[in-house]
Amino acid sequence: MPRVMRSLNVVASVLFVGLLLITGSCLEDAVDPDVQHARDVETIDAHIAAKGLTAYQDLTGLRFVIKSLGTGGLPPKHDQQVKVKYKGMFLDGTVFDEGTTTNSLINYISGWQRAMPLLPKGTVATLYLPSDMGYGSTARGPIPANSVLVFDVELQDVILTATEKTRAAADIAAVDKYLTDNSITAVTDTTGVRYVITKAGAATKPGWYSKVRFKYTAKVLGSTSEFGSGTSEPTTDFDGRLVDYIHGVKIALLKLGLGGKGTFYIPSGLAFGTNESNTAAVPANSNVVYEIELTEILEP
Repeated sequence: MPRVMRSLNVVASVLFVGLLLITGSCLEDAVDPDVQHARDVETIDAHIAAKGLTAYQDLTGLRFVIKSLGTGGLPPKHDQQVKVKYKGMFLDGTVFDEGTTTNSLINYISGWQRAMPLLPKGTVATLYLPSDMGYGSTARGPIPANSVLVFDVELQDVILTATEKTRAAADIAAVDKYLTDNSITAVTDTTGVRYVITKAGAATKPGWYSKVRFKYTAKVLGSTSEFGSGTSEPTTDFDGRLVDYIHGVKIALLKLGLGGKGTFYIPSGLAFGTNESNTAAVPANSNVVYEIELTEILEP
C-alpha cells in the first residue's frame, strides 16, 4: 500500500502522532493556522487562474474541478465506504502517491471528507486542498509540512452496508404503503424517493453545483406537524448549492424546473438516517415529506 494512503487510511493514528509532534515542536516557529490557510487558498486560486481552469469554490477553502460528472448514483455520506482511484501531487505536478483505496470516508484526511460528498458516484475530478485539509504542519513521508495538495480522483463506488440496504427496502415499503393507503399517485424514482409535481416549472433546472433558493415545509411521514419550514438559500457560512443538501432534497431539486413545486416522499436513508434531531421532532430512521418550491437558480 502506498505510504501516503496508509496515512490517509489510518487517520486516527495520523492525528495522534501529529498532536505529539506539534506539542513537542518550537511554538515560536509555528505559523498561525488561519494565516497559513489564507496563504494556501491564495496560492491555489492563483494557480487555478494561471492555468485557466474552471473550479468550484467551497467555503472551507477546498477548490475542485469536475472533469467528468458521474451518473452512477448519489455522492457518499460521511460514514459510508468509498472506492477511489487517485493520484496525489504537489502544485508543480510532482506525484507523491497514487493507487486505488477502499475505506470508510471518515478515515481519510479532512479534504477528502469534505470533497467526496460533493461528487456523484462515477465522477472524475481534481481536488485542491489547503494544507490544513491535508497533513497541516506535520511532514508526512515525501510531503513537507504546510503543503498544498492536489488529487486527481475517480469516485468508483459508494458501498452500502447490509444494514443500509435492509433499512432502505423497509423504508421504501413503508412510503409506498402510505401512498397507497392515502390514494396518492406518485412518480417512482429509482433512488427510492417518490414524488408528485404540483406545478410545472420552467424548462430550466438546477445542476449539482447550482446555488439555489427555495421555499419548503417538512414533516415526518404520517405527521401533521411541521419540523421545518421557510426559505433556504446561500449565506455567508453556507454555500447553498444543490449538492449541499440531504440526498432526498438533492433529488427533489434535480426534478424541479424554475418556479416548480412538488411534494417529495423521502426514505430515512436519504433524509437524516439514524440521526435524531435535538428536539426529537425527527426521530431516528424517520421517513419524511418535503413540499418544495424552487424560486431561484443562482450561478455556481
